[in-house]
This record gives sequence, C-alpha cells and structure tokens, in this order.
Amino acid sequence: MLTLVISLPLSTQREEKISAGLHAAGMSFSMLPGVVGRELSETEIEAFAPFRFMPRFRREIGPAEVGCTLSHKLALETFLARSDATALILEDDAVVPPNLGDAIAHLVDRLPRNWGILKVGGIGGVRGRLLQETAVGKIVETHATTVCAHAYVVSRQGASQLLRRILPIRFPYDIYLRDTHVHGARTFEVVPTLVVQEDLAGSRIQCDRMERPPSSDLGSLIAYRAWKLGHEIRRRAHIVKTIGFTAAVAPSRITRHS
Repeated sequence: MLTLVISLPLSTQREEKISAGLHAAGMSFSMLPGVVGRELSETEIEAFAPFRFMPRFRREIGPAEVGCTLSHKLALETFLARSDATALILEDDAVVPPNLGDAIAHLVDRLPRNWGILKVGGIGGVRGRLLQETAVGKIVETHATTVCAHAYVVSRQGASQLLRRILPIRFPYDIYLRDTHVHGARTFEVVPTLVVQEDLAGSRIQCDRMERPPSSDLGSLIAYRAWKLGHEIRRRAHIVKTIGFTAAVAPSRITRHS
C-alpha cells in the first residue's frame, strides 16, 4: 500500500509529528507538497472553481478549500501513476495510531472486490448499512460519510472515479468525498474511526470559512432550497441503486462513531 502525506510548505512541526507517527507504526510513506490556495491567483481560482458561490453553504468557496481539493487531486494522480493496488492518503494533521497499517490491511481484506473508498478518519455520524463487524471495528457501506478528509484509503478504481468529477470544484473536498452519489465510488467507513485530526480549529480551511459566513439574503435562501431538492432526489436514487430501498427511506439507520 502506498502512503501519501499531503503537507503544505512551512508546516514543519506537522510534518515532523506525522512522520514520527508513521515511523512508529512501521509504515513507509512519501510527503506530497500541497497546493497553497492563498497563493493562487484569482484567474487560477476562477479556472478551477468557476461556480464560486455554493448554494449548499450560501457562501463562496475559499482559496484554501480550492487548494485542498487540488492537493488531493495531485495525490490521486500520483497514486495512479504508480503500480500500487491501494493508497492511504493522509493530511499532515492526522494522528496516526501505532497499529494503523495492520488495521487497514485487515479491513481491506474484508471489502468487496469493487470497493472504491475506505474512510479511516472523520468527524460525525455515518449513514449506511453494516457490512461486517471485525476485530478492528464495524465496516459500514455508506451513502453519507463523516466529514473531513484527513485519512482515507482508495483503490485504483476509486481514485479514477474521484478524479472523473473532481473538476470543476463546486464544494470543499471533504464534502465531495462525502457525497457518494456525485463521484459514484463504492464507499465504506470503519466505526469507530481509526485516525483523528489534531488541529481542526486552527486549519487554514476553517479560517477561510470564518471569513466567509453564509449569506442570509433571499436569493441565497432560494438557491439553497433549489439545491437541496435536487440533491435529495439524486442522493436517494443513488442509495436505492447501490445500497437498497430501505437505506434510502430509513434515515434512522445511522451508525455513530463511538
């Protein structure tokens, strides 16, 4: 398994900490320089994210969010340029447990052949269907993963599916990863989560979001309602197709990270 760590320039302390964690876990890895969104020109941002306003969040997407998506795009492309069957993609604020490599191998061995994504880190609840209980945790086939994208495993098929619709950028990368009906990759998540995130409050993306609060004007609210209706129709149709009718009509089927 290839392990790639996305790290922004000058994030020396984060690099040192995650490097120490991966060495302690006995895992080889490569550091991948991330894209600094605030160094992108307006022309570049416009090229990658021409629809700057996000009805879903009633605000514009921020430069750090664009940079994050481009960084993960680079990681997926780097993986597919090699011959590895799977890749673990980490952000540099991920906290690596000492058994991570063995735990991932244990989980991947139990996934169906056409799996695309296995999330091993996230915040929030997981909606989906229990596939199997293992010594590491529950494997849930999910139609709505947790948020955050600091730790996930992809197959070659999953990476290809993610890249197919990653541009143009319409919303933050962790939301793109969460919306299985958009990218189409068969997605699973382990419960409880294996990899936590160390510094969420101080991240550049969180600063971006604080600088761009949701708009409350009537046009934004109408755009949100229209987006919500279309989103729910597409999402539930995808759930019926991939997981089953019961999962689409029973929102109480939620497995919490605990």
